[in-house]
Amino acid sequence: MHSNRFMTLSQRARQAAVGSATLVALVVLGACGNDTKLGGAGASSTSSTPPTTSVATSSTAPGAATTVPATAPNTAAPNTTSPNTTAPKSATSIPSAPACAGPTIIPADARLDQQISGDVDGVSGTDTVTVYSASDGTPHVFLQRAAGGGASDVALPLGNADTVRISFEDVDHSLGATTPVPLRILAIGAGQAGSAFATFLGADDSASHCLHQWTLSGSPFVFTIDQRGPYSGLACDGAAGKIHYSLRNADPDGSGHIVVTEREITHVGDAVTLVDVSTATIADSPAAQHEYGDIQNCSTPPIMP
Repeated sequence: MHSNRFMTLSQRARQAAVGSATLVALVVLGACGNDTKLGGAGASSTSSTPPTTSVATSSTAPGAATTVPATAPNTAAPNTTSPNTTAPKSATSIPSAPACAGPTIIPADARLDQQISGDVDGVSGTDTVTVYSASDGTPHVFLQRAAGGGASDVALPLGNADTVRISFEDVDHSLGATTPVPLRILAIGAGQAGSAFATFLGADDSASHCLHQWTLSGSPFVFTIDQRGPYSGLACDGAAGKIHYSLRNADPDGSGHIVVTEREITHVGDAVTLVDVSTATIADSPAAQHEYGDIQNCSTPPIMP
C-alpha cells in the first residue's frame, strides 16, 4: 500500500520534470522563430552598427515619383525698404469745354464771303474767322478756334446788305503785356450811300471762348459811320501804352461851325460803356466830312471814298 503511494509520487515527479523540460524547449523554439522574422531570410538578428539619422532629399511613393530639391539656406539680408504707400493714380479724362450756342460748322449751302486769321481767344494766334451768308440772306461771323478745336457762330444782320466786312482791332492793347491780348473783331455792314453800320465782337473768357457781339445797356452795340451829316465815325489814339477807341460826332450848327463830341469805348467782356471825353466847337471845313465821318488812325483803314 505504501509502495503504491510512493510510486504514484514518483510518477508525478517525473511527469513534472518532463513538463518543465517541454516548456523550456518551447520557449527556445519561440525565440528562434522571432529572430527569423525580425532579421528576414538570411539576415542576422543583431547588428553592431548604431542607427543613422539622415534628411532625405527625395522620396518615392508607389506609383509616382516626387523629388524635393535640396534648398540652400537664404543668407541674403532681409529687404528693409519701406513699401510704396502712394495711392495709385486713377485714369481721369479731362472733360472738354461745352459747345457754344449756335451752329458749330458752316452750313454746306452757305456763301463764303471773307476769312481772316488771328488770336481771337488769347490762347493761339491761328484762330480763323469766316464771314458767310446763310441761305436766308443773313450774314454770320464764324469763329474756328485753333486751341481745343471749338467753334462759335454769331448771326449779324447789320446794315442793308446780306454780308459784312471784318477786320481785327487791338482794342485791349497793352504795351509790354506778358500774356497774349485777344484781338477784337470790327464788323461793318453797308448802309445807305455815304453811310455804314459797325459793331465789335469778341471771344468771352469761358473755357469755350465763345464769340459774342458787344452790347450797350443790354442791346446790341451798333454805331454809324456817316458822311451825310451830322458826321459820325471811329477814331483811335495811342497813348500811355494803350490804344483808345472813341466815337466822334460832328454836328454843323448852321453858322459855319461844327460841334464835335468824343466818347471813349470801354468794355468789360462784351458789355460796353461810353465815357464822355470832350465837347468842342470848331470851324467847319471841307475836311470835316472825312475827318469825323470815317475811320481814322485805327488798324482798319478808312472805308469811305
